[in-house]
Amino acid sequence: MIDFNTRIIVLEDGSVHTVFVPKSWHFDKDASRKVHVRMIIVHELPFIHIEREDFVIFEKLYHVDFVIPSRYMTVGDCYAIFINERKKMKSVFQKLYSKICFTIDT
Repeated sequence: MIDFNTRIIVLEDGSVHTVFVPKSWHFDKDASRKVHVRMIIVHELPFIHIEREDFVIFEKLYHVDFVIPSRYMTVGDCYAIFINERKKMKSVFQKLYSKICFTIDT
């Protein structure tokens, strides 16, 4: 789908025209890689799945310039997401205040 911006052009004779100009679009490699990793994590796909022919064709349809990372790079990306999420959870738990008392009857 192509989205357009409208521009109003005034010509030398004073006539006004509305022109539709396509919005500029650029390919974001980092965002594409994040989506790639998210799909692997959410669908619990094995890392070898990335190198299968049908998956490569599917991702090339996403965008021709997308360089599919190897399964080893994808493992590293998944681990980086895990570490980042773990840090977030630790900070949330550190902010919680609770006092739990256990009594053990012997």
